[in-house]
Amino acid sequence: MPQLLFLAAIGAGAWLGTRWVHNRVRQFNRDVENLKKAARQQQGQTGARRPPEDIAELKQDPVTGVYRVEK
Repeated sequence: MPQLLFLAAIGAGAWLGTRWVHNRVRQFNRDVENLKKAARQQQGQTGARRPPEDIAELKQDPVTGVYRVEK
């Protein structure tokens, strides 16, 4: 009979341990998503997605239909 109680205690501890790990992983994932959202919002406010000025403009060649660097 003591073996059964011992195994029940081990099973309960394992179940509680997996629940604790699961909750910690969920909290970590929530924190990562919040950080990503804050980074996207900050990037949008600073205008970081604006293209640099040194990129040349492309014009479509009417004959071939290919885009080429504007001269």
